[in-house]
Amino acid sequence: MSAVNNVLMWLIWSPIQTLLQRTYGIGLTWANFATILISNVTYLPGSILANYVVDTYGLKPGVWLGCVLTGLGQLLRINCDQGFIWLFLGQFVGSFGQPFFYNTPQKISQVWFPANQRTICTAGITTFYTLAMAIGTVLPMAYVDPAEEDHTLAMKQLRVMMEHQFYFGMACYIPTFLFFRNEPPTPPSRAASAQKPDVVKSLKSLMRNVNYMTLLIGSSLIVASLINTISVM
Repeated sequence: MSAVNNVLMWLIWSPIQTLLQRTYGIGLTWANFATILISNVTYLPGSILANYVVDTYGLKPGVWLGCVLTGLGQLLRINCDQGFIWLFLGQFVGSFGQPFFYNTPQKISQVWFPANQRTICTAGITTFYTLAMAIGTVLPMAYVDPAEEDHTLAMKQLRVMMEHQFYFGMACYIPTFLFFRNEPPTPPSRAASAQKPDVVKSLKSLMRNVNYMTLLIGSSLIVASLINTISVM
């Protein structure tokens, strides 16, 4: 649920871009970049940090740090009625928490489940991400009116939405801090108990893998096409 909360940080803005433009008196390009596309800009450095933390210190510290960054970003956004800069700062900080959730489903499957259950586990986690995307496209309509012309009222509506998402996040983060464990008492497989690979050496090996680079470029083009479509909606 902590990961779902992070996904909602980005998807809730897609249906109300014109409202942000009108309410804060900013350009549509800046509104789109500051609330949605900023997560794509920070994803690469955030992924390097997330992979290093998870591979070096384990799942628990990684997920905890993801929760802290997301929660801090959501806390900053509550001041959205004081200016658009608070929305941008919140999205910027929260975007660094995103890779700690997006990059860990396979790691969770490897550490916690035997080989014959990992595919189901990974699919189950990613299904929640898809569900969050669907919720994010309709959730804003419960809080704001995209056609609202009163800027003060629109900011108040946005603040209520930011407050509620922060409270929802806290309800997710507290159980995560209390109950999420780094690994099971007994490793489910030999691979789960294997020595952790060196992050730098692993990255160098990936960059020399032709099949991986082909998949990386192809996937990047697909995502770029999707983001390009979102940007002009």
